[in-house]
Amino acid sequence: MAKYGYEAIDKIGKETKGSIEANSEEEVKNKLRSQGLTVVSVKGQSILTQDLNIQIGGYPTARDLSVMCRQFVSMNKAGVTIMETLRMLYEQTENKRLKDALNEVRVGIEKGDTLAQALGDHPKVFPDLMINMVAAGEASGTLHIAMDRVSTQLEKSSRTQALVKKAMIYPTAVFIIAIVITIVMLVVVIPSYETMFVDLGTELPAITKFYVAMSNGLINYWFIIVPVVAGIAAGIVYFSKTNAGKHFLA
Repeated sequence: MAKYGYEAIDKIGKETKGSIEANSEEEVKNKLRSQGLTVVSVKGQSILTQDLNIQIGGYPTARDLSVMCRQFVSMNKAGVTIMETLRMLYEQTENKRLKDALNEVRVGIEKGDTLAQALGDHPKVFPDLMINMVAAGEASGTLHIAMDRVSTQLEKSSRTQALVKKAMIYPTAVFIIAIVITIVMLVVVIPSYETMFVDLGTELPAITKFYVAMSNGLINYWFIIVPVVAGIAAGIVYFSKTNAGKHFLA
């Protein structure tokens, strides 16, 4: 199978681009039309013309899932079966974890699971919102409506996350700079002044003694302090990615 890049327009007139594996350009066009897309152009891709996509194996973002749901809705409205829809989504998906999960979802459905049950086997890939909405859609016979609502909600979530990340850039940079300056003060500046204080032979103020003690502690026990701080930071990051952590930080 070769890889083809395409440009198409969906039913609401929005331009969409992507890549898909197929045996011929005609097969690509047929797949796109089955999704309710109007084909603008299809071109074969070589290694040099493919979009650069470095995949480190991260979990799909809210935007990835939103796009997937939109495609699912388009194909569902076009009368494509769920199994065929999942196969097409599998072929078009670039994210490795999402691709593997979609393949296992197909296997689960073939074994007799519902779509919601199959999605529920991958809680790290598909959020609870999506699983619950799909279950409700299957029960009421309005799966395409449920997936459309999931897509809308995930899109809003993606925009919110982007705004939060953008807003956090400045305070994070300030915090890092402050930490670096503090370490330099404790490791370089204060030790140089400590000798001068000793030569003067005067009683140091309590606050100065405190900073000198901090400086000596950091210099003499850095091999203990650094792993402890790194462990605490790693623990916070890990906790923030768990369901309990997400609810706590929400």
